[in-house]
Amino acid sequence: KVAVGLLIVAVPLVIIFFTKDWLFRDNYTFDENPLFFATLSERIGTTFKIYLYYFRLLIIPYPLCFYYGFDTIKVIPFYHPVSISGMLFFIFLIIKTFSWLKERNVKGVLLIFFLMSISIYNNVTFIYPGMMSDRAMFISSTWGIALAVIVIYDVFFNHKTNQTSRLHGSIIWLLLSVIILYYSTWSFKRNMQWKDQLSIMEADM
Repeated sequence: KVAVGLLIVAVPLVIIFFTKDWLFRDNYTFDENPLFFATLSERIGTTFKIYLYYFRLLIIPYPLCFYYGFDTIKVIPFYHPVSISGMLFFIFLIIKTFSWLKERNVKGVLLIFFLMSISIYNNVTFIYPGMMSDRAMFISSTWGIALAVIVIYDVFFNHKTNQTSRLHGSIIWLLLSVIILYYSTWSFKRNMQWKDQLSIMEADM
């Protein structure tokens, strides 16, 4: 299952690899992306560290940054504990994907598309400006949000009594209201920081 899952996730990587010369530049400066000058071990290790950071931003999207070049993310080898944790977590998600697909659960479809969309943004098969980017989460977050909604429904509402469902519903709506209000405030503040290039640099650096 893991091997098949890795093969499916690798499909978009293969496509990007053969079209990278058309889509991207073939050289970068060290301040844009130090992984352009890194070893294969460092590229793999840092990629899985970045994946963990992506997952964390999907849950807590703060702080965001306009620049993810030199010294924003420390370069690590593939045998680093953080990198190994990222690999194990990625493998766990692949196993969970096929477990859900075997059960004919729609969560498996959402999760596999999530993994495919986020796997494109790696620093192994090709290098792009910045070690990572907030916009790289746009497509993957769509699948992630849909998956989160279904998981929340299954945990709090599925197979519950009407009274329990109403209680859980009230709790969920209260939490969502607080989250939406909190992040709406930060979104408004972030938009003000994007007034011009100088203002965003002053806010993030």
